[in-house]
Amino acid sequence: MRRLRADLIEVFKIVNGLDKIDACIFFEQHSDCRTRGHPFRFYKPNCRMDIRKYSFSQRVISEWNNLPLEAVTAERVISFKNKIDPILKKRQGLYISQKRLPASVFKIPSASFADGNQ
Repeated sequence: MRRLRADLIEVFKIVNGLDKIDACIFFEQHSDCRTRGHPFRFYKPNCRMDIRKYSFSQRVISEWNNLPLEAVTAERVISFKNKIDPILKKRQGLYISQKRLPASVFKIPSASFADGNQ
């Protein structure tokens, strides 16, 4: 889940020119003019080898193409993140938690070696 989120954020940065990477290296613009999806869809070629099938540019295209228009056309990275988090939660059925664990979880038991008890 974290990898998918990070991959989508990276694609957003590449597409919008926020990274110094040419989008044409990884992606080919989809030439289909149908009304489904957003205008920033990418073409996903068929892959025969696993090394290509599981590479960054291939594993992220389907997820990117399934994003709604309002997420893809976000103006800033933070607004893109805020728009994809609920989508990923609903799609994957997982919860992206921003809560921290309580400090009591990390407490060390009361027995201590400093007291001479071994």
